[in-house]
Amino acid sequence: MLTSSKQFHAVSKLMTAVAATSAIAMSSVGLNLLSMTTPLTPVAQAASCDTKVYPVKPFTGKAAPAGVNVRSGPSLNASIIGKLRPNESRTFDAYQYGDEVTDIWSGKGDKRWYKLQGSQGWVASGVVFGNPSPNPPLQPTCPVNNPPNTGSNNGGQVDMGGLQKLLYGTVRSTLTSPYGYQRCDIWGGIYGECRHPALDLAGPHDTQIYSPIDGVVIRTTSDNGTVGVYNQKANITFFFSHLNSFDVSLNQQVTKGQKIGKQGTRGHVTGSHLHFEARPIKTYYMGLKMSDTINPLDGVNRANR
Repeated sequence: MLTSSKQFHAVSKLMTAVAATSAIAMSSVGLNLLSMTTPLTPVAQAASCDTKVYPVKPFTGKAAPAGVNVRSGPSLNASIIGKLRPNESRTFDAYQYGDEVTDIWSGKGDKRWYKLQGSQGWVASGVVFGNPSPNPPLQPTCPVNNPPNTGSNNGGQVDMGGLQKLLYGTVRSTLTSPYGYQRCDIWGGIYGECRHPALDLAGPHDTQIYSPIDGVVIRTTSDNGTVGVYNQKANITFFFSHLNSFDVSLNQQVTKGQKIGKQGTRGHVTGSHLHFEARPIKTYYMGLKMSDTINPLDGVNRANR
């Protein structure tokens, strides 16, 4: 029995603290959007001022390497109604703002959720690679994050950071030589005009490299660790060079997200890296000058349209 107002307030505070602790414990049951091996960390709850579903031009997104749970709504507590396999590509046709999760590639928060085409299933943007642009623009009074710069206006098309994710998966990589970079170092004489007709990217030695496009393997060369993949749709040949080992063989069909080989030091190199090149023809040989090639980023986006 309470004998004073002070006792009442003390008990009231204790009950409030216990309730809050219980709520946190119960909410943790639904925090994992991936498999149990890759838990997600929620950042914040949905912005209540923007609950509209925004249709977008259908685009292809790729599930996280651990697989993704599909939920009935844009919430970490919504029921699970399906699953996407590891690295599975699916088509999405709308997005909505919901519970914010941490993007497993960029480490940034993202409140967007994608709707599976032909379904009522939703997947958090943070565990799907390939982002649509907001259209209409974000409401200026709505406290939601600006979309991370991993997509462009042409739904599912990627920028440089997006290309690095396609090539390296969840492993962080560094662009060491941009396309066209003025490079007249020890190997500069190999390239016409001392300009680099490809992208050089570096990550940990023996990092797994994945194909960012579909195609067929038309060349493998062990001396400089090169795999050539031809994409017929865009009529572009992509070269992956300085690989230490191959996961594909000549004439093999390759799909986007498939393992190509491991980054290494074969050929003329000053350190472990990937030389990624694109030539706008079917060819078995890499280019020696800029006019032989196109920017590999543009090539990947053409091949994935």
